[in-house]
Amino acid sequence: MAPRHAALSLALLASWTPAAASASSPDIRRLAEESTREAQAPMPETLTAGRYRCVVKGILCEACKRAILRELRAFKELSESKFDEENPILWLKVAKGKSLRVSRLSNALRTASRRMDLGTKYSFLDIRYVP
Repeated sequence: MAPRHAALSLALLASWTPAAASASSPDIRRLAEESTREAQAPMPETLTAGRYRCVVKGILCEACKRAILRELRAFKELSESKFDEENPILWLKVAKGKSLRVSRLSNALRTASRRMDLGTKYSFLDIRYVP
């Protein structure tokens, strides 16, 4: 997918999330715009040691965040995982000397989505390394 189309797709995805209709919609649009500016860089396939900022699509409430964090507890490669209080941003810290495939994280999001059974699917809009 061309970078321009990827940017448009991310913006459309953000505008169609259920949270977009709420009062926090400017925040979600801002997050999507930040992600689209860097859309030329593809999402990584593997996360190595360090801290990562992940924008998660499909979060409706605090229970959704708790369900995702519950699934992430099983990963020994993660030394820390927490959500931003007001935004759908997941902060992950991969332990030194460890690496983690993004596909495993995506599977954890799908599992959390099935367990919550709210008719929404969680997915990553963006994953960026934060020095």
